[in-house]
Order: sequence, then C-alpha cells, then structure tokens
Amino acid sequence: TPKIYMNDVGLASYFCGANDISTLKTHPNYGSLLETWIFSELRKALVYYPLAQIFFYRNHKGIEVDFLITVAGRVIGIECK
Repeated sequence: TPKIYMNDVGLASYFCGANDISTLKTHPNYGSLLETWIFSELRKALVYYPLAQIFFYRNHKGIEVDFLITVAGRVIGIECK
C-alpha cells in the first residue's frame, strides 16, 4: 500500500496546526507526525546503505508494519508506538 511522508516534520506539524509543543502532545495526528520524524531519521541513516529501501506494509485485513527496510537481502520491520 502506498504511503506518503513529508521530509520535514516541522513543516508537517505546521500544516496540521500543531504550532507548539503543548498543541503537539494532544494533537490527533501526533502518531502520524511521529512516524514522519522516524521516517526522516531512517532516510538519513540509510544514506550510507545505497541499496537499502524503505517500505510500508498493510494487508487486506488491515494488519500493518510502519517501516520495512531491505538491506543486503534482509528485511527489518519497525513498528512505531
């Protein structure tokens, strides 16, 4: 399933209306913004692994994994909470 992330969590927060830390903590999109931040950090770390790829997984039953990273034939799953 395709999923779109912004590269800048600060800009994403601004567009969602979470302009300060007190608003962010109670914002309904807090989980999505956290995933956006983790995605941006993973992209920075994976610059050293040019063949690595990041995927999102969701099946027809709604089961999902936030990030699947493939590196050298291995698959690493990361779930954000």
